[in-house]
Amino acid sequence: MTEDGWAPDPEYAKHPDHDLHDVPLVVLEAARTYMRQVASLGDVAEDDVKPLADAVIAAATPVVRQWLRSHYAQ
Repeated sequence: MTEDGWAPDPEYAKHPDHDLHDVPLVVLEAARTYMRQVASLGDVAEDDVKPLADAVIAAATPVVRQWLRSHYAQ
């Protein structure tokens, strides 16, 4: 775990070229939790929960980073 508590997913952390290698596990788990709720309604297969949640985070991360840089740049 990192000093600040925002440790990446151990599987993605092994692959520095992966889009999610430095995304905190808590962020991925939040998306996975939401997708599990969607799966419980029958809208998504349980096997698709993790890949779909991770894909959403992978797609959103560059946009969120750009937004943060543009709004909070010093």
